[in-house]
Amino acid sequence: MRDCRIPAHVCVNVYIVPKVELTFTYWWLNLTSELVFNGDDGTLEPSGASRRQGFEFGIKVRPFDWLTYTGNVTQTTAEFFNGNAVPLAPRVTAFSDLTARFPWGLSASVSMRYLGNRWADDNRFQTARGYTLYEAGARYRYKLGPTTFIDAFVNIENLLNVDWREAQFYNTSRLKGEPINPILGTRRGHRRFRLG
Repeated sequence: MRDCRIPAHVCVNVYIVPKVELTFTYWWLNLTSELVFNGDDGTLEPSGASRRQGFEFGIKVRPFDWLTYTGNVTQTTAEFFNGNAVPLAPRVTAFSDLTARFPWGLSASVSMRYLGNRWADDNRFQTARGYTLYEAGARYRYKLGPTTFIDAFVNIENLLNVDWREAQFYNTSRLKGEPINPILGTRRGHRRFRLG
């Protein structure tokens, strides 16, 4: 269980020009215990105290009533108080989205999601590989009554069909009698289509 000792953040929202919103947030968080993955049990277990800090920059632009662009980027450091890294804690992330909403019920969007390389172990020996994914989607909303709607949608995830690792773990895991052999486990993602 996470026990927060000192959580805090400072946030500034700015409207420099009409229809453009900028956001900057700096935050920090000290935890008395960090939950880490135990590969042998497949569970989370408490570990030592940790500290995290970072910033987020966001932008929202609405050049027309029907068109919106949003984007943000974050940079974070996460380490235990002994100086070791918190395994798999994101260091750099980004998200960007362009959405068009038309008055007759159709909306369409294209988005980008980025997760940078991060440490796979607390000693900073192994790196979990980052990725950049693009998605596209469309949705149509049909109004049946004053408060009743039917939605139909299609999404294409991993639009460029890049080879990426959806989950990564670096564990020293073994059965009784086996030699110690750390492994970097992965689950790869592929292009997916969703209809609804």
